[in-house]
Amino acid sequence: MNKYIPRKIKKACKAYRNYAPLNTKWLRYVHTQLLGRIDNYQPHMKGYETSYSTNHGELLNEYIDSVYREISKGAKE
Repeated sequence: MNKYIPRKIKKACKAYRNYAPLNTKWLRYVHTQLLGRIDNYQPHMKGYETSYSTNHGELLNEYIDSVYREISKGAKE
């Protein structure tokens, strides 16, 4: 799915992961997409169900997590 994300958004995701200030349009876009996360507690499952109220929030969240895993995996080696 990473091939469907434009390069400028990928760069903004990497910068967002490193806690960069939100001074560009694409960093603000990534920030607002990730703020659309909704956690609903499901008593019958005794856990949370996570959904997003934005168009690309889940996709960007998965991309940021995958990039972070690659970086941390490379640091351990």
